[in-house]
Amino acid sequence: MIEKDLFLKTISGIWAEISKKTYVPITEKIEKKIFLDGLFGEIESFNYTPSNPREYIVSNKHNLVSRIVPVLSVKDICVYYYCVKSLEENLAINRVDGTYGGFSMGGSIRKKEEEEFNFLSEIPFSVSPYTYNPLAWVNAWRDFQKKAYTYSAQEEYSYFIKLDVANFYDCINLNLLDKKVRESCKKAHSDIIDLLFQFLRNWNKKFDKYFPKSIGLPQDEVGDCSRILANFYLQDFD
Repeated sequence: MIEKDLFLKTISGIWAEISKKTYVPITEKIEKKIFLDGLFGEIESFNYTPSNPREYIVSNKHNLVSRIVPVLSVKDICVYYYCVKSLEENLAINRVDGTYGGFSMGGSIRKKEEEEFNFLSEIPFSVSPYTYNPLAWVNAWRDFQKKAYTYSAQEEYSYFIKLDVANFYDCINLNLLDKKVRESCKKAHSDIIDLLFQFLRNWNKKFDKYFPKSIGLPQDEVGDCSRILANFYLQDFD
Protein backbone atom coordinates (compact mmCIF):
# COMPACT_ATOMS: atom_id res chain seq x y z
CA MET A 1 0.00 0.00 0.00
CA ILE A 2 1.15 3.52 -0.80
CA GLU A 3 0.44 5.85 2.11
CA LYS A 4 -0.91 9.26 1.13
CA ASP A 5 0.75 11.23 3.95
CA LEU A 6 4.15 9.73 3.15
CA PHE A 7 3.60 10.33 -0.56
CA LEU A 8 2.83 14.03 0.02
CA LYS A 9 5.74 14.44 2.45
CA THR A 10 8.19 12.85 0.01
CA ILE A 11 7.10 15.00 -2.94
CA SER A 12 7.54 18.13 -0.80
CA GLY A 13 11.28 17.45 -0.96
CA ILE A 14 11.41 18.16 -4.68
CA TRP A 15 8.36 20.34 -5.35
CA ALA A 16 10.27 23.62 -5.33
CA GLU A 17 12.97 22.16 -7.60
CA ILE A 18 10.57 21.19 -10.36
CA SER A 19 9.78 24.70 -11.53
CA LYS A 20 13.21 26.17 -10.72
CA LYS A 21 15.41 23.68 -12.54
CA THR A 22 13.48 22.71 -15.63
CA TYR A 23 14.82 24.03 -18.94
CA VAL A 24 11.30 24.29 -20.32
CA PRO A 25 9.21 26.66 -18.17
CA ILE A 26 5.94 25.37 -16.76
CA THR A 27 3.39 27.86 -18.01
CA GLU A 28 0.25 26.65 -16.26
CA LYS A 29 -0.38 27.55 -12.63
CA ILE A 30 -0.39 24.47 -10.41
CA GLU A 31 -2.06 24.41 -7.01
CA LYS A 32 0.16 22.01 -5.10
CA LYS A 33 -2.44 20.42 -2.80
CA ILE A 34 -5.10 19.99 -5.48
CA PHE A 35 -2.55 18.64 -7.94
CA LEU A 36 -0.99 16.11 -5.54
CA ASP A 37 -4.37 14.98 -4.19
CA GLY A 38 -5.45 14.31 -7.77
CA LEU A 39 -2.21 12.51 -8.62
CA PHE A 40 -2.45 10.29 -5.56
CA GLY A 41 -6.06 9.51 -6.50
CA GLU A 42 -4.89 8.39 -9.96
CA ILE A 43 -2.23 6.14 -8.42
CA GLU A 44 -4.58 4.71 -5.80
CA SER A 45 -7.27 3.92 -8.40
CA PHE A 46 -4.70 2.54 -10.91
CA ASN A 47 -5.52 5.25 -13.42
CA TYR A 48 -2.00 6.72 -13.51
CA THR A 49 -0.16 6.32 -16.77
CA PRO A 50 3.01 8.18 -17.82
CA SER A 51 2.67 11.09 -20.21
CA ASN A 52 4.93 11.90 -23.13
CA PRO A 53 7.82 14.21 -22.17
CA ARG A 54 7.05 17.88 -22.62
CA GLU A 55 10.23 18.37 -24.64
CA TYR A 56 13.61 16.73 -25.34
CA ILE A 57 16.91 18.52 -24.76
CA VAL A 58 19.63 17.29 -27.12
CA SER A 59 23.31 18.21 -26.73
CA ASN A 60 26.62 17.01 -28.10
CA LYS A 61 28.46 15.05 -25.41
CA HIS A 62 31.66 14.13 -27.24
CA ASN A 63 32.92 11.68 -29.89
CA LEU A 64 29.65 11.92 -31.82
CA VAL A 65 27.64 10.83 -28.77
CA SER A 66 24.50 12.85 -28.12
CA ARG A 67 22.92 13.35 -24.71
CA ILE A 68 19.13 13.37 -24.85
CA VAL A 69 17.40 14.64 -21.73
CA PRO A 70 13.59 14.30 -21.65
CA VAL A 71 11.69 17.09 -19.93
CA LEU A 72 9.13 15.02 -18.05
CA SER A 73 5.65 16.12 -17.05
CA VAL A 74 5.22 17.32 -13.47
CA LYS A 75 3.18 14.18 -12.65
CA ASP A 76 5.89 11.89 -13.95
CA ILE A 77 8.67 13.72 -12.10
CA CYS A 78 6.68 13.39 -8.86
CA VAL A 79 5.99 9.69 -9.37
CA TYR A 80 9.58 8.89 -10.36
CA TYR A 81 11.03 10.82 -7.44
CA TYR A 82 8.60 9.33 -4.93
CA CYS A 83 9.37 5.76 -5.99
CA VAL A 84 13.16 6.08 -6.03
CA LYS A 85 13.27 8.12 -2.82
CA SER A 86 11.11 5.52 -1.08
CA LEU A 87 13.45 2.73 -2.15
CA GLU A 88 16.74 4.61 -1.79
CA GLU A 89 17.72 3.16 1.60
CA ASN A 90 17.52 -0.32 0.09
CA LEU A 91 19.34 0.64 -3.11
CA ALA A 92 22.22 2.28 -1.24
CA ILE A 93 23.13 -0.60 1.09
CA ASN A 94 25.74 -2.27 -1.13
CA ARG A 95 27.70 0.80 -2.20
CA VAL A 96 31.28 -0.08 -3.07
CA ASP A 97 33.91 1.88 -1.13
CA GLY A 98 35.83 4.35 -3.28
CA THR A 99 33.09 4.82 -5.89
CA TYR A 100 31.58 8.24 -6.55
CA GLY A 101 28.34 9.05 -8.35
CA GLY A 102 28.23 12.86 -8.31
CA PHE A 103 24.86 13.05 -6.59
CA SER A 104 23.50 16.59 -6.42
CA MET A 105 20.48 16.21 -4.13
CA GLY A 106 22.00 14.41 -1.18
CA GLY A 107 20.45 11.14 -0.07
CA SER A 108 21.79 7.91 1.38
CA ILE A 109 24.48 7.25 -1.20
CA ARG A 110 25.75 10.82 -1.18
CA LYS A 111 25.93 10.68 2.62
CA LYS A 112 28.04 7.52 2.50
CA GLU A 113 30.35 9.09 -0.08
CA GLU A 114 30.83 12.15 2.13
CA GLU A 115 31.43 10.10 5.28
CA GLU A 116 34.10 8.06 3.53
CA PHE A 117 35.71 11.09 1.93
CA ASN A 118 35.67 13.20 5.10
CA PHE A 119 37.45 10.38 6.87
CA LEU A 120 40.38 11.03 4.52
CA SER A 121 40.27 14.79 4.15
CA GLU A 122 38.76 18.02 5.45
CA ILE A 123 38.44 19.50 1.95
CA PRO A 124 34.98 21.14 1.63
CA PHE A 125 32.55 19.96 -1.03
CA SER A 126 31.27 21.86 -4.03
CA VAL A 127 27.87 20.33 -4.65
CA SER A 128 26.32 20.79 -8.08
CA PRO A 129 22.98 22.63 -7.70
CA TYR A 130 21.61 21.11 -10.88
CA THR A 131 21.50 17.63 -12.32
CA TYR A 132 21.71 18.86 -15.91
CA ASN A 133 23.30 22.27 -16.38
CA PRO A 134 26.52 22.92 -18.36
CA LEU A 135 27.76 25.49 -15.84
CA ALA A 136 26.71 23.68 -12.66
CA TRP A 137 28.25 20.49 -14.08
CA VAL A 138 31.66 22.14 -13.67
CA ASN A 139 31.15 22.16 -9.89
CA ALA A 140 30.36 18.44 -9.90
CA TRP A 141 33.49 17.78 -11.97
CA ARG A 142 35.62 19.79 -9.56
CA ASP A 143 34.06 17.86 -6.70
CA PHE A 144 35.05 14.63 -8.46
CA GLN A 145 38.60 15.92 -9.08
CA LYS A 146 39.00 16.81 -5.39
CA LYS A 147 38.03 13.30 -4.40
CA ALA A 148 40.34 11.73 -6.97
CA TYR A 149 43.25 13.89 -5.79
CA THR A 150 42.62 13.11 -2.12
CA TYR A 151 42.36 9.38 -2.72
CA SER A 152 45.54 9.44 -4.83
CA ALA A 153 47.45 10.81 -1.83
CA GLN A 154 46.67 7.69 0.21
CA GLU A 155 49.50 5.15 0.23
CA GLU A 156 47.13 2.22 -0.17
CA TYR A 157 46.17 3.33 -3.70
CA SER A 158 48.60 2.94 -6.61
CA TYR A 159 46.35 3.60 -9.59
CA PHE A 160 43.42 5.76 -10.61
CA ILE A 161 40.99 4.54 -13.28
CA LYS A 162 38.33 6.75 -14.90
CA LEU A 163 35.60 5.04 -16.91
CA ASP A 164 32.87 6.72 -18.94
CA VAL A 165 30.35 4.34 -20.47
CA ALA A 166 28.86 6.24 -23.40
CA ASN A 167 25.05 6.39 -23.33
CA PHE A 168 25.01 3.99 -20.39
CA TYR A 169 21.52 5.02 -19.25
CA ASP A 170 20.17 4.02 -22.66
CA CYS A 171 21.59 0.49 -22.30
CA ILE A 172 20.26 -0.51 -18.87
CA ASN A 173 18.18 -3.68 -19.05
CA LEU A 174 14.91 -2.91 -17.25
CA ASN A 175 14.04 -6.56 -16.66
CA LEU A 176 17.37 -7.13 -14.94
CA LEU A 177 17.04 -3.87 -13.01
CA ASP A 178 13.52 -4.87 -11.90
CA LYS A 179 14.82 -8.21 -10.62
CA LYS A 180 17.75 -6.60 -8.78
CA VAL A 181 15.52 -3.96 -7.16
CA ARG A 182 13.02 -6.55 -5.94
CA GLU A 183 15.80 -8.72 -4.52
CA SER A 184 17.15 -5.75 -2.53
CA CYS A 185 13.81 -4.45 -1.24
CA LYS A 186 11.17 -5.85 1.07
CA LYS A 187 7.88 -7.33 -0.10
CA ALA A 188 6.14 -4.35 1.49
CA HIS A 189 7.69 -2.23 -1.28
CA SER A 190 6.08 -4.25 -4.09
CA ASP A 191 3.42 -1.63 -4.90
CA ILE A 192 6.05 1.10 -5.14
CA ILE A 193 8.27 -1.05 -7.36
CA ASP A 194 5.30 -1.85 -9.61
CA LEU A 195 4.58 1.89 -9.91
CA LEU A 196 8.25 2.65 -10.62
CA PHE A 197 8.43 0.19 -13.50
CA GLN A 198 5.05 1.29 -14.82
CA PHE A 199 6.77 4.66 -15.29
CA LEU A 200 10.11 3.32 -16.56
CA ARG A 201 8.52 1.08 -19.18
CA ASN A 202 6.07 3.66 -20.51
CA TRP A 203 7.53 7.18 -20.19
CA ASN A 204 8.66 7.47 -23.82
CA LYS A 205 5.58 6.43 -25.81
CA LYS A 206 6.22 9.19 -28.34
CA PHE A 207 9.03 7.02 -29.73
CA ASP A 208 8.31 3.56 -28.30
CA LYS A 209 4.56 3.80 -28.98
CA TYR A 210 2.54 1.38 -26.83
CA PHE A 211 5.21 -1.29 -26.68
CA PRO A 212 6.68 -1.35 -23.12
CA LYS A 213 10.32 -0.35 -22.92
CA SER A 214 12.76 -3.10 -21.99
CA ILE A 215 15.96 -1.02 -22.10
CA GLY A 216 16.93 2.44 -20.95
CA LEU A 217 16.47 5.00 -18.17
CA PRO A 218 15.60 8.65 -18.85
CA GLN A 219 18.40 11.14 -18.32
CA ASP A 220 17.57 13.24 -15.25
CA GLU A 221 16.66 16.87 -15.73
CA VAL A 222 15.44 17.27 -12.15
CA GLY A 223 16.51 14.99 -9.32
CA ASP A 224 18.93 12.07 -9.10
CA CYS A 225 16.49 9.24 -9.75
CA SER A 226 18.14 7.68 -12.79
CA ARG A 227 21.58 8.28 -11.33
CA ILE A 228 20.64 6.35 -8.18
CA LEU A 229 19.24 3.46 -10.23
CA ALA A 230 22.21 3.43 -12.60
CA ASN A 231 24.63 3.44 -9.67
CA PHE A 232 22.70 0.56 -8.10
CA TYR A 233 22.70 -1.33 -11.41
CA LEU A 234 26.51 -1.03 -11.64
CA GLN A 235 27.31 -2.22 -8.12
CA ASP A 236 28.19 -5.75 -9.16
CA PHE A 237 30.56 -4.35 -11.78
CA ASP A 238 32.11 -1.96 -9.24
